[in-house]
Amino acid sequence: MDQKHTLAISGEKGQVLVILVLVMVVLLGFAALAIDGGMTMMTRKRAQNSADAAAMAAALAMSSGNSWPQAHQIALDTATRNGFPDDATNDLEVTNPPGRGVYVGDDEYVQVVITTTIETGFAHFVYDGLQRNTILATARIIPSSNILAGNAIAAPPPRGA
Repeated sequence: MDQKHTLAISGEKGQVLVILVLVMVVLLGFAALAIDGGMTMMTRKRAQNSADAAAMAAALAMSSGNSWPQAHQIALDTATRNGFPDDATNDLEVTNPPGRGVYVGDDEYVQVVITTTIETGFAHFVYDGLQRNTILATARIIPSSNILAGNAIAAPPPRGA
């Protein structure tokens, strides 16, 4: 019996190594998911901030009396300054009136759509498609007006001065 017990143990050598390798693969998979997911979320937030700024800049330009081509260029310049130029990895779309969302066709609004292609570090081992984010920002064009209609508010000097 002693010899049989020794054979059973010697036949099971290396099981811990196989289990350890499988656990390491799973842990590396979770780490890869966390890294790529974090990169995707960070890029999405940066693109949303850039789209918001570009839409607001275009709306402000239009309300200040600039033409649509000038406002369009201002929006593109703002997005570029914020790290999202219209190039191979980013697609910028600036429209008036908006082509998507709640304000479709309403020429009181400017819309900026940024579509980014994200380079992943690990997801390409599992998923062959590109990681893309599409961000939408819409701003209303409010015509500038004189709030006080030429009147001023004056405060008297403090007493004793």
